[in-house]
Amino acid sequence: MPSTSSSTVTEPAKYSGAIDIAAYQAGRKAGWFTAAMGELPSTTATPEGTFTIPGKPVQNRRAGAISPTLISSYLFLQFGEIKAADLAKQAGTLNALFIRSALIGFVDYQGGKVFDWDQKSSRIPMDVKAVIREANKDDLPVFLELNYTDYIPGPTGTGTEGLVRADNVARTVSFLTGLEKAGLSIQGVTFGDEIGSDSGYGAFMPTLDDGDIVARFVTYARALREALPSLKIYAFDSYIAATRGQVSDWFALLRRVREAEISAGAPLIDGFVFRESYVYMDQNGKVLGSQDILDDIESLAGRREVTRYDVFGNRHDKTDRAYLPEFAKQTQAIFGRTIDLGITEYLPAGPVQIGESDTSKYADIDFVIHYADLVGTYAEQGFDVVSTWMFANTVDDSKCYVDKRGDRGLNYPVHEQLAQHFKGSLLAVECSQPYESFKVKVYAAQDGPETFLMVLNKDVAASHTVRVVLAREYDLVLRLAPRSYTSLVLKDGEVTVSGV
Repeated sequence: MPSTSSSTVTEPAKYSGAIDIAAYQAGRKAGWFTAAMGELPSTTATPEGTFTIPGKPVQNRRAGAISPTLISSYLFLQFGEIKAADLAKQAGTLNALFIRSALIGFVDYQGGKVFDWDQKSSRIPMDVKAVIREANKDDLPVFLELNYTDYIPGPTGTGTEGLVRADNVARTVSFLTGLEKAGLSIQGVTFGDEIGSDSGYGAFMPTLDDGDIVARFVTYARALREALPSLKIYAFDSYIAATRGQVSDWFALLRRVREAEISAGAPLIDGFVFRESYVYMDQNGKVLGSQDILDDIESLAGRREVTRYDVFGNRHDKTDRAYLPEFAKQTQAIFGRTIDLGITEYLPAGPVQIGESDTSKYADIDFVIHYADLVGTYAEQGFDVVSTWMFANTVDDSKCYVDKRGDRGLNYPVHEQLAQHFKGSLLAVECSQPYESFKVKVYAAQDGPETFLMVLNKDVAASHTVRVVLAREYDLVLRLAPRSYTSLVLKDGEVTVSGV
């Protein structure tokens, strides 16, 4: 979150202007816009607060650098209609690709089988190698989810009763080395999928309670490290349950991984990636108000109360607050080095029993702002991954930004813009007023001669006027519409404004 400061600006800026973005948006049809600053009406409104950007990177675990894989996406193996050409069309909207199975699919890449949406054995409908080849052409890092169980799907159409015991460590290594021999490359793998003990298929899937997950991970990691030394190995890609106050449970597992590293005399883990519940609908289908939804992001790195429900739509007395800084602190202490961290399934959702992926009950603009704020918060912490769903059935499924027909959601331009401009170093931002005073946030990224500003008015009811001062270069006054996303690209004295 931008720091609060009483900084004052005394030297005149090289470029200045005062624009009424709210008036401009009110006078046109709703939706995304892009315009030069000179095309927008001016404003004489008095700023309620000043955001000062001295031009220095934030102090975080990445020395202020924005991870090149932060703006990422994931797709399911079960999406049969998705082809390499589909990915090629959207390459400019993501910086990394995660390929995974839908809910414990017992994927067998070598045999070409996976459980489908109905938990029945089927051929993998997606041409995995073709998608990887396309990603390689577009220089997109690919992360492949592994089958960490002892089973693979049996004959087509069978369910758990037809599962076949297999050496999935050996099969995984064989498939990955085969990719390498075929001239294909992946950046890394993710271990795990819903490994909580309240998920899965009992004896067929090791869980936190009935299986030694760490020992299993270490076995995979050693084999992968020996066969493919440069491969990134991400651990425990599963629900972390911050809404239940269970984040700290993961640290004991990570300590055991570190003990195995010391014993092996080699690093076995390159990152810890997780999924989180952003559920703002209770078990009866009642949706929280927009202001609660937008304010809840403040709980990730700050001390605000967690507003959201767990995946079943229940509220818990014990929740984790400010857990992102705790992840950074604890993993650094455990491993004595910086490992990658991130959320590999950003899924604003409804409770499981209502329809987890159907987000049509939520306002589109809430999750445009929610996602942008989440990306900014992760960047501030020096995290590495925020991965969103691509190619759902409709854009309302988890507010997917492009669906299988190619239809684009309201958030499509935000993904595209962040992938193209939210790069380089994240700059420190000082604000003269606390967030609670007007609920506006500013993030600033600098990549070479270009500076990208992301300005979020998270107040659902009121417009606000703010001043943004970048070093001695730019001094801008912006009147913002309520509940709005605004961006500014600053380069060589030119200012391009976009928003929704």
